[in-house]
Amino acid sequence: MATKTRFCSTATAFTTKACERRPQPNQSWLPAPLDPQFDVQFGSEDDVPLKQVNELGEGFNTRVNEVECVDGQRVVVKKIAHRSKDAINDRVYREVAVLKKLSHYHVVRIIGTYISDRRFGIILKPVASVSLEHYLENPQSLGPSDQAPLPHAVELPETLLPRIMGCLANGLRYIHESEVRHKDIKPSNIVLDGTRVLYTDFGIAHAFQGSSKTFGSYQKVTRRASISFRYAPPECAANEERTRSGDIFSLACVMTEIYAVSKGKPRNHCFPASVGLENEIIDVPYHQYIPEILTALERMVKKMRRDDVQVVSLLRRMFKREQANRPTADAVWKRLTTCTAHPSEDTIYYCGPCCMPLVRSDPLLNIHPDFELSDSLYTAPCRSTNAELYQKDPEFRFEHPVDAILPLEWKRNIRHDANSLLDTIRCASQDYLVARKQTVAVADANKTNDKVLATLRHEARILCKLEKHKRHRHIVKFVGTYSQASTYTLLVEPSAEYDMRTYLQLFEMVQGGGDSAFHEHATSDSTRKHIAQSFGCLVNAVEFLHALGLTHNDIRPENILMDKGRWYLSKFEHAANYQRGERGPIIESFEAGQPLTLYRPPEWDPDKPGRPPGDIFSLGCTFLDVHTVLMGKRLHDFGHYRAPLIQNSSFRDNLDKCASWLQLLEADAPSDRDFMRH
Repeated sequence: MATKTRFCSTATAFTTKACERRPQPNQSWLPAPLDPQFDVQFGSEDDVPLKQVNELGEGFNTRVNEVECVDGQRVVVKKIAHRSKDAINDRVYREVAVLKKLSHYHVVRIIGTYISDRRFGIILKPVASVSLEHYLENPQSLGPSDQAPLPHAVELPETLLPRIMGCLANGLRYIHESEVRHKDIKPSNIVLDGTRVLYTDFGIAHAFQGSSKTFGSYQKVTRRASISFRYAPPECAANEERTRSGDIFSLACVMTEIYAVSKGKPRNHCFPASVGLENEIIDVPYHQYIPEILTALERMVKKMRRDDVQVVSLLRRMFKREQANRPTADAVWKRLTTCTAHPSEDTIYYCGPCCMPLVRSDPLLNIHPDFELSDSLYTAPCRSTNAELYQKDPEFRFEHPVDAILPLEWKRNIRHDANSLLDTIRCASQDYLVARKQTVAVADANKTNDKVLATLRHEARILCKLEKHKRHRHIVKFVGTYSQASTYTLLVEPSAEYDMRTYLQLFEMVQGGGDSAFHEHATSDSTRKHIAQSFGCLVNAVEFLHALGLTHNDIRPENILMDKGRWYLSKFEHAANYQRGERGPIIESFEAGQPLTLYRPPEWDPDKPGRPPGDIFSLGCTFLDVHTVLMGKRLHDFGHYRAPLIQNSSFRDNLDKCASWLQLLEADAPSDRDFMRH
């Protein structure tokens, strides 16, 4: 009998240190009565009680300085010139309104404003070390002995640079959830305070309520002003309707430059050589060279580097010309939290510890307010113990005390959604890796979380039933379960190196001209045959399930794992006992930007348990993906062939296109590469 569910009192299951750390209210930057619209008005700029320390930058009618307040605190003042107090640009009002609305670890904070006879002043914290633009131009020349144009220069270790991507995505996620669009994301509008990255310059940001759509265009007025044009999305150039996805495109441009520099390349490396961007920035927009940029990104994919293919695949989606096909900021952030290098490589993560997902009950959320989050630990240190960690109980009755620190060492995140997180951990007492699926019970009025927990228990029961029979070598193994506070944990093994989609994407990228050292290995007959042999392995695993009266009901590349050369069928939360008419609850969602319905059979009915022919259909769709890559074609080309632009690309709704695609593959395939006939 199942134990009583313990619910978390908050509405969401997971959070981050960056989201929980809200800046403490500052004391006023000057002891004076505050105007409701502006903090204070001065007759002259000389009357402003701010002592200049350093000049940080200068733009069109704008100066940015580091200054010292009357109480000794160092802040930044952004001074915008105006002809009269009545002629202050709407852009200034908008920037102040947006900044007052935002409060996040990765967004600069406004602490005051003023007006003088010549300038409008916006006072901000913190004082940044350097702009991201300057750092990307000079990644190795920001030591204290160099003549850096900004003070407090910092040199980021190579492993820290990729982490900026996840922090930027989490910051943008917060901005969009606050109903704000930045509209001008570019390296010069991103600053570094030590290892902390922050969005700044919200001068053209747009606050929306309900609808997030606007129309907008830009003009190439001057060389300096045209930098924004470089990072603008294609819909901006066409003066079309703009949404939050425009920020996603601009962020993709910034991430491309971060990725190139992290690989030891110039920030402009991905532009074609003919554009002439080797030594300087010119007003050439990213959206005019998307195919060339994606090709250059794929050529940087290294030998068997899982993180490379994950990041490049994500950038491909973010660079989509159709706005509806781009992922949300939340999806980008979640994907980046799962990007890691293969264990045999140096540990590289694409999200800082401040923005990695944590269960709300995690004690690491209660970090000292003076401790820098970007330098903090993501998880608690592992402590070895002989105490029992889990039991093979599908009802989760084995419970740990709320304050217990379990002997588990976190390695990487694999996948997470609103209420569940799948990661890889090392059990200290037995020194082996397992996959840990944590689901948090969140009290919600719609009873959605009841389904989430029921799904987890259902999956544990299915895996437990499979364990009672002879273990199949191509199905993941049930290890055990436990609970702690409102978190319910399922352990399985292996914790695989790749899922099939990531492995196929790696294969097709390297096959198309990526890392030359891996190219020969990837295109060899032995590697191709290993991929082709997944057909027989998976068919045998599905046949085993059906013989036990079970159907999987969610066969797709993301749910097929590859570890140490062996293929595994995983994720049994939608499995059913079709002979008894039993199945777990279905919760529709999106993963990795793909709707879960993509591989489902035509007869799919969420109210009925699936039948064996449905698994065979989904398996056939998966094999067609595999065959596509083996024949030297691209998965995204296959998806576009089924349904161009933003149409429904599911296999079941495009059966005629799937059949004609297979005929194209067969017509182009030489006899020695026709694995589908074996």
